[in-house]
Amino acid sequence: EPPNDFAYWVTHVLQEDRMGERLASIDTVRFNSLAALREAMLAALEEFLSTSPPLRECPPGEEFYFMRSILFDLPTEHTAWDLESFRDCLKKVSINSLYYHVFTGRLRLPLGENDFSDWLVKALGEDRLARQIDKLDPYTHTMEGLRKKIIQLVERRIQEESHVPA
Repeated sequence: EPPNDFAYWVTHVLQEDRMGERLASIDTVRFNSLAALREAMLAALEEFLSTSPPLRECPPGEEFYFMRSILFDLPTEHTAWDLESFRDCLKKVSINSLYYHVFTGRLRLPLGENDFSDWLVKALGEDRLARQIDKLDPYTHTMEGLRKKIIQLVERRIQEESHVPA
């Protein structure tokens, strides 16, 4: 399946496989803003349209409807102040909280990275762990799988810290 709604629609509804593949190949994770992602998609569409024969019409009832999303962010009862409490909170928070901090965190300016990595660097000086978490591609994991992977990285770092001689 194409990884985004645009690629899916272009491929399956318009049956423009080449353009659908091009849209599907845009790595959405590498973009730090929606504006930059929009520009990349527009550039791909404009290039395709300039070199392609006339396109098929969309079948009636299969039009693409652009949706608007409204995000509400509410604090939870979970607070982390070190790696152990961070790990414990990750085990308890909902996947909605995880989604908020991983997916939408990347798109909120000026960060361009997930909230966890930002906090790990700024609050704890955990640059390497932050980079490891930031490198995770959230599109290749389920939310629970992503939670487990982040917890695994944090637990590995806690283990490393406990073996460092004072």
